[in-house]
Amino acid sequence: MKRGQITLFILVGFVVLFALGAFIFLSRGNAASVKELDVSPVRSYVESCLKKASDLALFEKVGKQGGYIDPKSLQQPLRYDTIRGYDIPFHFDSGNYYVPSTERISLDAAQFIASEVKSCSAGGGFEVQGYRIESGEPYVTVVFGEDQTVVSMEYDMRISRGASSARISSYSVVLPIRFLKVHSIGSCFIDELRPDPYSEVSEFVARKKCIEKYSGDGLIDVKFVYGMFVLVYDYSTWFENYGKTFKYQFGVDFGI
Repeated sequence: MKRGQITLFILVGFVVLFALGAFIFLSRGNAASVKELDVSPVRSYVESCLKKASDLALFEKVGKQGGYIDPKSLQQPLRYDTIRGYDIPFHFDSGNYYVPSTERISLDAAQFIASEVKSCSAGGGFEVQGYRIESGEPYVTVVFGEDQTVVSMEYDMRISRGASSARISSYSVVLPIRFLKVHSIGSCFIDELRPDPYSEVSEFVARKKCIEKYSGDGLIDVKFVYGMFVLVYDYSTWFENYGKTFKYQFGVDFGI
């Protein structure tokens, strides 16, 4: 092989190596740019949507409407009275119990929250900031505990801006709502009050027995007003710096 041919092969080899190195460098650069996409504004906004929707579902719907998101949508014989804009269902009426289970309450709240989050997240205005967002359907779970309520959400979102992209999917908020205790105290109060519902002594004994059974910290109280409505207050949400008291209210008609 002639010297000129050898030189040509060497040059070609250098060109190939240079091209390969450049390709690897650029590929790593693109990968780095994808990882460096700042999605914190989108995440923070969706988290705020989840927090807002959870507050609405639990404080305003579940709490003030006796565990139901929309009592009007339910079939009879569930009875409710509309007072100050809230549809208050009767958990005991004509000798029958209509107390919703915590499982049902959890599922209904989760569906409501998912719908609210989807509507809220569409209004973030990120398109004008150069973001492109492709999202699936939000899936929410609500887990009631003795000392708190955890709302978790899987909401797959692919976010791109220019040549960079990223994906986020998991969110959660923790609310200081002790719903299992509140729900149990409400049901207990119905059972204890039922034999003699309109006696002040009976009401006092029922309140004392149910509160001592399910909560010993003095931050939950029960009131029976107008001989028809039970109100369970959990003041711990206020003292947890949440700024408002959780109220669980429902009607009862003992037919006496």
